Order: sequence, then structure tokens, then C-alpha cells
Amino acid sequence: PLFFEKMNIRVRLLSLKEVCSDVNSLSRDASVGAFTYEDCMKAVELYRSREGFRKAELEQFRLAFRVFDRDMSGDIALGELSGALSWLGLAIPTEKLKPVFASVAGPQSQGLSERQFLKLLRRVLESEMERVSKMVGPRRPDGV
Repeated sequence: PLFFEKMNIRVRLLSLKEVCSDVNSLSRDASVGAFTYEDCMKAVELYRSREGFRKAELEQFRLAFRVFDRDMSGDIALGELSGALSWLGLAIPTEKLKPVFASVAGPQSQGLSERQFLKLLRRVLESEMERVSKMVGPRRPDGV
């Protein structure tokens, strides 16, 4: 995780473990257990392309994108986005989505590509996790 922190990438440990396993299985040096600099760079690239999600999450999110891209344009409009997020269990009012949508898609854009949809999902989920963490409060040293 320190390598990723230096590159300013917020890390989800289960996703990182999956990415490292995927990269290691493709590595020339996998038989000796070595993880080269090139492997590290591949892991960063793969982690970023997945927006920090695990494969199972990606499949679910990509399915939501395809289902709610009703006009099959390859983009999801703001109205379609609300439906997709609700389908995924994230009921977020459209008014709260507008600024996030604009920050990912651009102020003049009318839709999100699949890649942008994943980026928006990551931001929304991180925001929700931060909100819940604030409600729960800091953990005590004994882990409670």
C-alpha cells in the first residue's frame, strides 16, 4: 500500500490483493515469487483501470451500466444514472448527484462513459464510507 500511497492512490486492500494475484499469475518471475518493478507498474495500471474495484464488483457495475444505458448510446445520462445507482442499492437524490456527475463527465457533458461511471461509483462509495465513518466515530485502541 505504501507504493500506492506515494502515487496518491487510495487503496482497497481486497482489491489490491486480487490485482497483485492477477499480475503475479501473468508475471515471468511468478515461479520464483519475485514481483518486479514492471509488475508493480502493471498492478498500478490494473488497479486504476478497475477504479479500485474487485472483478466481481466490476461485473455487477458493468451490468448496471448496460441495463440502464437504455438508448444503447454507450453513455448514461443523469436520469439513467439515478436508476442504475438505485438498482445497485445506492439511493442518492439527483440533486446530490449533479455535482459529482459534472465533476466526472465535465460541465457540458450529457452522459458518462462506462469508465466514467466506474469513477463516479468509486467517488460515491468513498463518500458514503466517509459519512458512515464519521457517524460511527473513531475506533478505540482495543479495536472497538
